[in-house]
Amino acid sequence: MIFHAAGGKLQSGYFGMLTQGFPQLVRVNADVIRPDPSRSFPERSPVICQVRMVNETPLIPDLECLAQMIAEETSVMPPIQG
Repeated sequence: MIFHAAGGKLQSGYFGMLTQGFPQLVRVNADVIRPDPSRSFPERSPVICQVRMVNETPLIPDLECLAQMIAEETSVMPPIQG
């Protein structure tokens, strides 16, 4: 999936994410989706939470956190002066 990186943290303005399973549109309402508190995620994790949807437990990504992490990892480091 390709995302537009809102917030201007990435120079390109976009980033991609590999997804698993078969992408499909799902109509989401309170009858279909419920929070799944069976897992917890560290504070700087790029995951907001996990949900239960019928027989699946998808993770909800924190796209802002992902963009920040990518920006930090891909920033150009100044050359080391020796």
